[in-house]
Amino acid sequence: MTIAASAAIVDATVIRHRSDTLTAWALLSPALLVLGVFGIFPIGYAFFVSLHRWRIKKEAVVGLRHYAKALGDPVWLLSLAVGFGLLLVGRIIHTRGAGTGQRLVGSAILLFGVLFGARGFVGICQTGDPRLFNGFKVTLFYACGTIPLEVVGALLLAYLLFRILTARGFFRILYFLPYITPMIATAVVFRTIFSPNPGSL
Repeated sequence: MTIAASAAIVDATVIRHRSDTLTAWALLSPALLVLGVFGIFPIGYAFFVSLHRWRIKKEAVVGLRHYAKALGDPVWLLSLAVGFGLLLVGRIIHTRGAGTGQRLVGSAILLFGVLFGARGFVGICQTGDPRLFNGFKVTLFYACGTIPLEVVGALLLAYLLFRILTARGFFRILYFLPYITPMIATAVVFRTIFSPNPGSL
């Protein structure tokens, strides 16, 4: 094979790679646009709003003062961050440790990470804004109360619909009826509205 032939093969490969890359970006661009508009932009705008004092309209820039008020004493925030860092390092040492000594060191670092993190969290709860932590408690209570019930109920219903031998079709229709009913009601209402018969409305 000559040098010119191998150069032509390399050029064709580069052109095909560029074409594949452009095709991939063209196919990804709608999803990235939706992610940017409905995901990244609202997060950035919420952060921008949090740096200002707002009543009805934007007022003065307050910087990170809102975060300092919500999280309380920065020493406890540092303790929480150190706790998370120790948890990460301890986990890495514990999982990658070959010998028993390394695993013991990893476990000790994990324990110190839990202690530092717990003390930092308790300190933040004591010195921070109580409304923030009340929101955390309500969210945690709601999540722990609803998610297990929904999962257990859905699994139980799926099991019953799968295992019932008599009147299986009836129960499946009964289960699926709430999904169909709004469409049927909408169709009937619009058929009545657009009916050519006088007096239908």
